Formats: sequence, C-alpha cells, structure tokens
Amino acid sequence: MGEENYADYRDAILDPSTVHGMLEDYRAGIGIDRAHETEDRRAGRGIDCGHHMAEEAPEVLANELASFLQQ
Repeated sequence: MGEENYADYRDAILDPSTVHGMLEDYRAGIGIDRAHETEDRRAGRGIDCGHHMAEEAPEVLANELASFLQQ
C-alpha cells in the first residue's frame, strides 16, 4: 500500500461520513448487489470470478469492458 497511501487511509477513516460510506458499500454487497448478481447470472451475464476479477479473469474482463465502451 505504501506509507503515503496508508496515511491517506488513516486520515479518511477519521471522517465519520467516509466510514459511513464504506459500511454502506458492504451493506449493498449483501443486499442489492447480490440480487443484481443473481439476476445477471440467471441471464448469462455473470463473470464467474471472485473479488479480484482483473487478476482472476483478465481476458473476460477486458472483452466485457471493450464491448461496453464501444456502445
């Protein structure tokens, strides 16, 4: 992470609104994000990988991004 980035992180977590936003992101992960992922998988739109999709499925991700950006 590096010392400068770690210092930024430490500063950010002292701001209650930043912490609130971080927690809301995790809450969405077990709520609406999960529902959307389930819908996408049922429709054949899911990229079958975990949290680090750029490392786990780089070619699939690159193709999906290229397709999206060409729209």
